[in-house]
Amino acid sequence: MAAGHRASMHPGPCKGAALPAIIAPSFARIFFRNAVNLGMALFEADLTMQVRDGDEVALDLPGCTLIAAATSYALPPLPEFVQQIQREGGIVAFYRR
Repeated sequence: MAAGHRASMHPGPCKGAALPAIIAPSFARIFFRNAVNLGMALFEADLTMQVRDGDEVALDLPGCTLIAAATSYALPPLPEFVQQIQREGGIVAFYRR
């Protein structure tokens, strides 16, 4: 995704693909901000050694928990303002309410 680069990927296609959340070790600040503005959930968590490509996973978004291979991983809770923007469906809807 070219993380950390000025030309990092826009999160719009991820939202369009109906991804409920993105979990990664880190995010470029502009990617994080754009994703929050779109109402997406982002979790900074390095699970690269625990979750493998092809693993079936389940996400408990309200509980901030990822379940993979019968193991639960606690994800850092989203800040309250991010949760509010998410509930509204993005920053535009948040400010329109």
